[in-house]
Order: sequence, then C-alpha cells, then structure tokens
Amino acid sequence: MRFTDRIIGALKPKAERFEVWEDGRTGLGMRVTPRGIRTFVFMFRFGGKARRMTLGRYSKAPAAGISKSIRLGLRLQLATAVRKGEVVGAPWTEFDIGEARWAIPAERSKNRVAHIVPLSELALSVLEEIRGLPDGKYGGAWLLPSPRGDRPFNPASVNHAFRRILLDTGLEDLTPHDLRRTGASLMAGSACKGLSFPGF
Repeated sequence: MRFTDRIIGALKPKAERFEVWEDGRTGLGMRVTPRGIRTFVFMFRFGGKARRMTLGRYSKAPAAGISKSIRLGLRLQLATAVRKGEVVGAPWTEFDIGEARWAIPAERSKNRVAHIVPLSELALSVLEEIRGLPDGKYGGAWLLPSPRGDRPFNPASVNHAFRRILLDTGLEDLTPHDLRRTGASLMAGSACKGLSFPGF
C-alpha cells in the first residue's frame, strides 16, 4: 500500500481506532479514529523499543495549493534530517541510488564540510516518487526543478508551502528546519551511534 489521496480516502472508520502502514517498511503509518479523523504517524526505534511519533492530521486541502514536488521534498528532509537548502538545491548527480547514499559536497554545506547521507528505504521511495512525477523536468539535472527555468526550486517556495500546512493542521511555531532537528535528535538517541550531524 502506498499512501495516495485515493487510498487514504478509502480508509473507512471502524468502531475502534486502527492503524495501517505503508508498504516497504518505511515506518510511515495512518491512524484512523472512529470519527474518521486520519493522522500520519511514524514508527521508529529508540532505546531498543518501538515508538510512534504523530506527524499531523491528514487533509486534502494543502494538495490544492502546494505542488507534489514540494511535499515530497519536505518528506525527504524528514527522512534524511538534512537542511532545507540541501534538499531544494540538490542535483541528481549527488545521489547514488545503488549504494543508497547521498554525497553533499562542501560547497553546498552550511559549514563547508562534505558529508555522506545514508538513504533509508523511505528516502529511496521518496526519490523514486520524485523521479516519476509527470512533469518532464523531473529526473533531469535537478531533484526539484523550478517551473521558471533551468534551476532548482526557490527555498522561499518551501517556506510558503510549510506555512500553509501549519494553517491547515493548526500547528504553530514550526519551520522546515525543525524537520532536521527532529530527525537528528531521534537518530542521535537511537542505534545510529556512528552517524554525525554537521552543525545546525
């Protein structure tokens, strides 16, 4: 199962709250209450125990004004704990899908230090979905190409989209960079002891 609007809309409420999980061991799930409220949840391991993190309520409203590429970009940021600018400005040449890694060069890093980002199954599935977007630009030079020419998306577009998501979900005081903080904190406190996170 892949979480599309059609699939999520078909999840009918039951007498008791239930959860369903996306295929491919991505850790992404959907919780459905008896009232029909659908909420994204993320399963991870911390201290050797399985934990769930609530990501926010599902709504079709953001899809009307936010491009799918930006939504996938935000999802990739959460899956990799990289900076917003590193996602938005990434060329496809930085990704080695076969080796499941992302090599970010020093010139694109905030602290001017090159680093390797391991790509989880979730991250790889997001990249596959981005490459398969119907606009012919995807799969070209840029991961997230701008609709206004041969260049990557403007980071301001991501900020604007994120604000729209916050308005729809009722969340406050969050920024795209909080996705990096959340992911880095979870991985640093789990079994990922060999990983390091260049300065925030």
